[in-house]
Amino acid sequence: ILKTTSATLLDDGAQPARSKIPYLVSIMIGELACPNHLVRETVHKGLEILAELSGKKVGELLAGHNRERILSPIFSKPLRTLPFQKQIGNIDAVTFLLGVEPPVPDLNDELLRFLHEALALADIDEVNANGRHVPRGHVIAQTTMRIACIKLLTASFPITDFYQKQHQ
Repeated sequence: ILKTTSATLLDDGAQPARSKIPYLVSIMIGELACPNHLVRETVHKGLEILAELSGKKVGELLAGHNRERILSPIFSKPLRTLPFQKQIGNIDAVTFLLGVEPPVPDLNDELLRFLHEALALADIDEVNANGRHVPRGHVIAQTTMRIACIKLLTASFPITDFYQKQHQ
């Protein structure tokens, strides 16, 4: 749909058309941390298509929006207090935001706290946390969360020396 309607999105003659891309980006920002992985993937692809159509980078499109509006819903609650799917959504959102050029999150206390929480979630022992009998769905969700945590920690390498401070 974005590619098909790109002529109206990029129309330079009329002022209202110029505000369509930032408006679409603001809608997509609200879904970056959606618990549903298909919605998150669609938002990522949509932002990449909008960046391609506008001739900008995804980070430049997001830079036009308030960082607090993007990050405060993600950083407002500790990860461990959220359901699995919401944890995965928040982790995936921060991974995506770290991967755009320029990265959206700044290296600050909130991001470091989030990285520490992700490291703790990736390192949790499933048997001690859940007992002997673990439902299959729970194992799948926990494995998906562990993968998301590892992707986040890997994406944070370029902007932080977080790992140099960790014990071997």
